Amino acid sequence: MLAGLFSHAVGPKVGLRTPTALYATGYKDAAVTRAHRSYETLSGLSQLLGLSIQSPDPLGQDAAFAEAVLSSGAIPAVWPGDRFDVIWTFTLDRDGGRYVFGQVPQQLLGGDTDTVI
Repeated sequence: MLAGLFSHAVGPKVGLRTPTALYATGYKDAAVTRAHRSYETLSGLSQLLGLSIQSPDPLGQDAAFAEAVLSSGAIPAVWPGDRFDVIWTFTLDRDGGRYVFGQVPQQLLGGDTDTVI
């Protein structure tokens, strides 16, 4: 379903760009990495776009990544437990040299809303 948002036939959904790289959380064992939801979620998109999924080992990098994401000030303080219909985006602000956090509603399934969190 996620791959439909980036279909070459219709172009990416408004607010999204076609990815040039895909990342999923890495684990020490490649089989474990491929079995996790983040990797599985990207697998269809990976095939559609012909991009491999990169899964660097996050050990030792997680604190720096979390700080960069949280310092944006745009991430919801509380995430509802029933929302799985929002895509997080990180867009480079070329003037400031920082990534800006954003959200795009997927609207792929019945019940998905058109609002962000």
